[in-house]
Amino acid sequence: RIAIMKNGIIQQLADPTTIYNKPRNLFVAGFIGSPSMNFLRGEITKQGDEAFFTANGVNFSVAAYEAPESLQAGRKVILGVRPEHVKVNENLGAEVHEATVDIEEPMGADNLLWLKHAGHTMSVRINGARRFSPGSAVKLGFDMSLASLFDAETELRI
Repeated sequence: RIAIMKNGIIQQLADPTTIYNKPRNLFVAGFIGSPSMNFLRGEITKQGDEAFFTANGVNFSVAAYEAPESLQAGRKVILGVRPEHVKVNENLGAEVHEATVDIEEPMGADNLLWLKHAGHTMSVRINGARRFSPGSAVKLGFDMSLASLFDAETELRI
């Protein structure tokens, strides 16, 4: 087990896999991982009985997200997605998003893409053999079962 501390206070004490995949708060989520988790600010919206995370008019289904409580419409939240949990132009799943490549950063075995999506800049880790030019339009698929939702006010995991 490891402990993540902030100002001398333990934020989370758990095994590394739990801390990485289910960070207790925004601080822990941003502390673990390189590059760090992407954070998108938005709110919970509903269409019928289905809940969505919405940022700048772009909807992300949260049906696959395991929330311990009901997600109420209008709640301000932060969506956290790790760079390796976003697919680019392959195996996208049912929900497809559009983004634009801002910067491509070749790193050997991996490439890091910096994308503009839903009014945010985000990083995505892809295989180093795949190349994208700045300005290229790409399609994204998010694995929401591996995402994290945080309350925007308390910064605690929902």
